[in-house]
Amino acid sequence: MVKLVRVLCVVALLLVAVPSSAQAGGGPDGVEVLVVVPNYYGANLYLSIDDFESFGWNVTLAGMRDVMSPCPAFAQPNDCPPLQTDMLLTEIEDVSAYDVLALMPSRSDVTLDPYGEILEDPALLDLIAEAVDAGLVVFAPCAGTRVLAAAGVIDGKQVTGNTVFYDEYVAAGGVFVANNPPPVIDGNLVTVVRGLYYHEENSNAVAIALEAVQPESTRDPIPVSTQSDTIAQDGALWTRTFGGPAADGANAVRATPDGGLVLVGYTFSFGAGHADVYLVKTDGNGDEEWSRTFGGTGWDYGFDVVPTPDGGYIIAGYTTSFGRGARDVYLIKTDASGNEEWSQTFGGAGVDEARAVALTPDGGFLVTGTTFSFEAAESDIYVIKTDAEGTEEWSHLAGGDGPDVGLSASVMTDGSYQVLGTTGGGFGANNRDILTLRLDPDGSERWHQAYGTFSSRHPYDWGNAVVAAPDGGYVVIGDSDVGDGLMAMYVLRSTADGERVWSNNFGAGLYTYGNALAATDSGGYVLNGATRYPATARNDLYAVSVDGDGQLVWEQQFGADGSEWGTAVAQTPTGEVMLAGQTNSYGAGSFDMWLVALAPAE
Repeated sequence: MVKLVRVLCVVALLLVAVPSSAQAGGGPDGVEVLVVVPNYYGANLYLSIDDFESFGWNVTLAGMRDVMSPCPAFAQPNDCPPLQTDMLLTEIEDVSAYDVLALMPSRSDVTLDPYGEILEDPALLDLIAEAVDAGLVVFAPCAGTRVLAAAGVIDGKQVTGNTVFYDEYVAAGGVFVANNPPPVIDGNLVTVVRGLYYHEENSNAVAIALEAVQPESTRDPIPVSTQSDTIAQDGALWTRTFGGPAADGANAVRATPDGGLVLVGYTFSFGAGHADVYLVKTDGNGDEEWSRTFGGTGWDYGFDVVPTPDGGYIIAGYTTSFGRGARDVYLIKTDASGNEEWSQTFGGAGVDEARAVALTPDGGFLVTGTTFSFEAAESDIYVIKTDAEGTEEWSHLAGGDGPDVGLSASVMTDGSYQVLGTTGGGFGANNRDILTLRLDPDGSERWHQAYGTFSSRHPYDWGNAVVAAPDGGYVVIGDSDVGDGLMAMYVLRSTADGERVWSNNFGAGLYTYGNALAATDSGGYVLNGATRYPATARNDLYAVSVDGDGQLVWEQQFGADGSEWGTAVAQTPTGEVMLAGQTNSYGAGSFDMWLVALAPAE
C-alpha cells in the first residue's frame, strides 16, 4: 500500500491572510522579483533564480556592490566567479515597484557572520521593513531569517531558519518552527531551510504566498494578439517566438495530425488574470494559425497539452480562479480551433496542481500532479482518471512523510500507466529520489521503484518526464547532482519491471537541467533542458541526442545574452525535432514562448 497511514500530520504550509490594505505590485504586466545578493552568496542562489524565471517572473539582481563574491566552499571547486548585479541596493527608490523581495542564501559559517553587511546597514533593514509593510512577499532562506529579525518584521510570526541564530529570532518575537520543516508561510513572509532538498517547494511557496497576497487581477481583459518573430540560430532549421509585451512561456509542445504543432504554457501579456493558460497552434513551419487564453482573474498556468481523437485538445495545469482550494487541478477540453468545450477542476481545500495529461485507451484522460490536500503530510503524488467528458472515475494518492511530487505519466503498451515523480523520503528513498509507479487501469498499484545516486552526502535526483520504450520499459529524464557541475541532466532506462538498464548524465555548465524527452525514429531519444553559466548567471536552452543505449550522439545549445529555458520536445511525422521553452533574449516581451526546429535526429 503506497499511501501511508499517518497518525500525526505535519502542516506543510502555514497560511495567514495579509491585510487587504497591503497590496504591492510591479503592475499588471508580470511579476517583478528583487533578488538581494549577499556577500559570500550560496550556490542555491542559482536554483532560486531558475525557479522564479520558470514562473515567468522578471528577476533583478541587487547587491551592496556591483560585483558580489560567492561562497568559497562551492566557488573554488566549481570555478565560479563573482556575480555581476543589475543594480545597487542603494539605488532602489520605491520598493513597492516589486512584487517579491527575495534574500539569497549566504554562507552560514558563524565566523563569516552571514548577512553581516546587511545587518550593519540601518537603511537596508528599513528597506526590508518597507517591503513587508508594502505587502511584498518577502523570502528568507536559512540564516536570512536573522535579517527579518533585525528588521523588526517577525514579531508574532511563525518562521524557520538556521538554528544557530535561534536566539535572534526569539528576541525579535518570532515563533520558531523547528526540525527542518517544509517552507513556512505566514502572511507575506516565507522562511525556508534545506535550500537544495526543498528548492522546488521553496520557490513554489513564494508563488503560493503571492497568489494569496494578490488573488485577483484588476486589469481589463486583454484580447490575444500574439506577436511572432523568426530568429536565426546556428544548428537550427528555424526558430520562432510567440508572445506579447509581458512574460509568456511554453511548458509543452506536441505534433498535431495536420502536420502542425500545438504549444501550451502561460501568458502575462493576454487574458483576464495575472497569468492565463496560453495555447498556440502553428503549421509545420512554425507560423501561427491561432492562439487562445483560458482562465479567470487569478493565476492560471498550463503545463501539458495533447491532441484528442476528435481533432481538439486536452490541457492540464492549475487554477486559482476556479475551484475550491488555494489552487486546483485545471483540465480544459477544446475543439479543433481552440475554443473551450468544457473545463473541470479537481482538488481539496489546499494546493493541488496538474503537470501532465495523457489519453487513455478507453477515450478518457489520465492527469498527474501534486496535492497538499487530503491529509498529505507534506505533498503527495496525485493521479486522476476521468472519462471523455472530464468526470472523475478514480483518483490515486501516493506519498510518504516527506514531499512527493507527480510530474509525468505515460500509457504503456499493456494499457497500464507509468507515473513519474520525485520522492523526499518515502519508498526507500535516499534524500530526494526519482520515483516511478506502475498503476493498473483501475488505479491500483502494481509496484513502485525509486532511483537515486550516491554522488554527495545529500544526493539529489529529480524526475521530470517519462516516455514508454518499445519493449514495455521506459526512459526517464530529470536532474541529479551527479557529474562535474552542481547539477546535471540525468537520463535512465528501465525494464518493464522497473529494473535499471542504464543511466547517463550530461552537462555543459555549473547547473544543467533535464526537463523533457521524446523518442525518435532512429531508436534513440532527444532530451531538452537548460544549462547555466556562472559568469553570466544566465541559461541557454540545452538539447542532447542519445542512442538507444544512452550514449551521446550530439549536444547543442541555443540562446544569446538573456536567459533561455527548455521545457518540452516533440518529433514531427517527418522526423524533425521541435524544442520548446522560453527566451528573454528575443521576442516581444520579458519572456516569449520559443520554438526551435532541428533536422531529424540521427
